[in-house]
Amino acid sequence: GITAVHFIAFHQFGKLKGTVNLLSRDTDTDINDEVMQAMVKQVSLFLERNSAMENLIENEKRLSQVAENAEEWVWETDNTNCFTFSNDGVTKLLGYEKEEILGKKFDDLFDGSLAFAAAHEINRIFNQRKSFQKVINIYEHKGGSQVWMRTSGSPVFNQDGSLKGYHGISADITVLMQTREHL
Repeated sequence: GITAVHFIAFHQFGKLKGTVNLLSRDTDTDINDEVMQAMVKQVSLFLERNSAMENLIENEKRLSQVAENAEEWVWETDNTNCFTFSNDGVTKLLGYEKEEILGKKFDDLFDGSLAFAAAHEINRIFNQRKSFQKVINIYEHKGGSQVWMRTSGSPVFNQDGSLKGYHGISADITVLMQTREHL
C-alpha cells in the first residue's frame, strides 16, 4: 500500500494552479519538502514556458492576419535593409508580388529620376537605428507610374543589441499629393 503522501502547492504566474502529489509505496523513500519544492518549481517553469509559447504563437497568428488584411504595405527588412517580409499590400500599391521584392531594398523600388536622393535619405534614417514616421518618397510602380508613399518604421534589435532590421508600413498618398500639386 501507500506509505507516504506529499502535497505541495504550485503557482504559475503568481497564481495558485494546483498541487503536486507524490505517493510512495517504498518505506525507505525519504523525499523531503526541499526536493518536492524543487520538483514543483521545475513543473511550474515548464508550464509557464509552455503557456508563454502558446501566447506567442497566438499573437503571431493575430498579427499575421492583420498584416494580410491591411490595405497598406506592411514590410520588414534585415540589417542590410533587404526585404524579408511583405504583405499583399505591395501588390495593390506597387504591382509587385510580395515574393518579387524579397531580397530587394527600398532603393530598388524608388522612382528612377529621384532614386538617388530617396535612397540616400532612407539609408541615412536606417543608419540612425531610430524609428521614423511619415517619410514621403516616390516609388516606381511595376507598370512604370509614380506612386507617392508615406512610410513609417521601427528598428528591431537582437538580444545582444545589434540591429536585426526594420519593420514598418507604407501607405499610398498619390491622390493627396496630386491634389496638393493642383492647388
